[in-house]
Amino acid sequence: AEPSCNSNAPQSSQFNIIQLPEPGSDDTRNYIVVTQQQNTNYGIYEIQSVRPNCGKYASYFVGSRIISNPELYLTTRVDPLFFALSHFCRIVKKGDDQSDKLDKWQPWDQALTDLPSPILRALGLDATLNINGIKEVGQLAHLLDVSDMCGDDLLLCKFSEESALKWLVAKFNQALGALRTRQLQRKQRDLERKKEMGVSGGAKSSSFNMVTEEDTDEKKQEEELDLPKQDSESL
Repeated sequence: AEPSCNSNAPQSSQFNIIQLPEPGSDDTRNYIVVTQQQNTNYGIYEIQSVRPNCGKYASYFVGSRIISNPELYLTTRVDPLFFALSHFCRIVKKGDDQSDKLDKWQPWDQALTDLPSPILRALGLDATLNINGIKEVGQLAHLLDVSDMCGDDLLLCKFSEESALKWLVAKFNQALGALRTRQLQRKQRDLERKKEMGVSGGAKSSSFNMVTEEDTDEKKQEEELDLPKQDSESL
């Protein structure tokens, strides 16, 4: 079943489900587009389904309703520049005349003519590719070299692999820093939970060990690693 949008969302927001090529695999999948009526914000969100770890059956309280479907749908905003980068990479893989022109100076509208309009809107660009000067290039400056050598009426651009790699490295470092911060926060919460268990008092056996989420994850990983070994012994 397709996910439904929360009825309590602001009325100024509009939600639509569209299909776009996934940047990592080029497979077509569904994305949610959120449009704000009060401003020009236009966001593309990835849809993921998550099952709880509490067993086969689960329910959720949503306002005054009880949802018995155990699958929980989550949306995560996707940087539209990933779609643009995937678009340019597909052109390079073709190896035709268009790919040969990609790393050479060409008119702005000609280089972006096949880029889907939802991606252009998410990048803050006009769907008709009308632009007034280099200042309105926006995020695409991370992937393209843009020049106004022929005047503002004829902007030229070309794909820059060096700029794209620099942007990807910055994205990777940003994601790595966020994961490290999250891991430290999780360890801190586990330590605080252990302290609360110790301060709360009550009878507890000296052999009692409190299992944390990290211990459970490590145990699952060890079991997964042992599976091939057990199969080989049984053969």
